[in-house]
Amino acid sequence: MSINKLKLKNIIVCIALLIPVQSVFAQTGTTIVPATEIMSTPLSVENAPVTTAVMAFTNSGAWSNQGSGPAIYSKNILDTLIINPSGYIPPTAKITAVSWSWGISYKPVGLSVRLCYDAINNCFGITNLQNGSASNFNNLLANKKMILTFNVQGTGMMTPAYGQIDRVIV
Repeated sequence: MSINKLKLKNIIVCIALLIPVQSVFAQTGTTIVPATEIMSTPLSVENAPVTTAVMAFTNSGAWSNQGSGPAIYSKNILDTLIINPSGYIPPTAKITAVSWSWGISYKPVGLSVRLCYDAINNCFGITNLQNGSASNFNNLLANKKMILTFNVQGTGMMTPAYGQIDRVIV
């Protein structure tokens, strides 16, 4: 290899090391999956009134991320999908709208799905809105995680329901 090619190769390697690399992860229960590895489409909307997922962004706080929804094997167990903000979100950025899309292989009787802001005690139900948009979290800080919770209430056995790709846009 000539000296010029070797110098060029070293320069390229040095530049590549200077470029910041950010890994974005979505967390499901205890499994962490790189969001870049998840490339699928969620199921369509059921028969429910749907608010079109129109995003209202501010200059300083819009983010989106996705993750693979949990597989639900048992009733009365709270399964969660934590969707972390992606990229840098200014600490004072406020939410102006939240849009979501979630899917599951089938809807078991007793299924309850909620969208939560930062913890599972600040939620609203989205069981009948697999795709939608809401203002429930408006004016809250945009740099916090969103959580989707899934729970099948009831007794007896159930056929497993497998999560699809779930998305949140803040």
